Amino acid sequence: MNHIITNTYNIDSEIQEIQTALYNELVSVWDSSEIDGYGRVYKNNRDGKYIPEVYKSDVKQYKDVRYNNRSCYFFIDGDRHTSEDQIVFQAPLKIVFMLNLKDIKTITERADADVKRDAEVFLRRYKGIFDIDGYEKTIEKVFQGFEFDSIKKTENDMQPLHVFALTGTLNYYITEKC
Repeated sequence: MNHIITNTYNIDSEIQEIQTALYNELVSVWDSSEIDGYGRVYKNNRDGKYIPEVYKSDVKQYKDVRYNNRSCYFFIDGDRHTSEDQIVFQAPLKIVFMLNLKDIKTITERADADVKRDAEVFLRRYKGIFDIDGYEKTIEKVFQGFEFDSIKKTENDMQPLHVFALTGTLNYYITEKC
């Protein structure tokens, strides 16, 4: 399911555009709807540990987006957004994928490499909006700055489970595009 926001502004408008197109692409390419797409997560402090959560307006509460027995992807923006002209802003962004490969990509021996390639090839279409500059793997690296011990206790990063992130810079407008 693609979890979208009714009214988006600023960075969330660009993220939701990518989120929606990425969801449609992955469902089609992977021939599976066994994936949840989420937008930008919040870094919420829960008992002294930071958890990636999305706000669910329908129930008026936050939801942890880490493994929920379904594959998912979500967006984490960096803490510092910059601008050279006060019109277009740049934000460090990572798109995190937490996948159960047996649900989405079963016809290949290297499903982990295939899903990364599928996501990267699609996201290249957004060059100028989201410019990919790297790739992260391992739970520790992808969730740096967040609590990840509970993930490692319940899920490991071994086939069929796979965690990775594509990193880059997102360009967005604070107000309507000029």
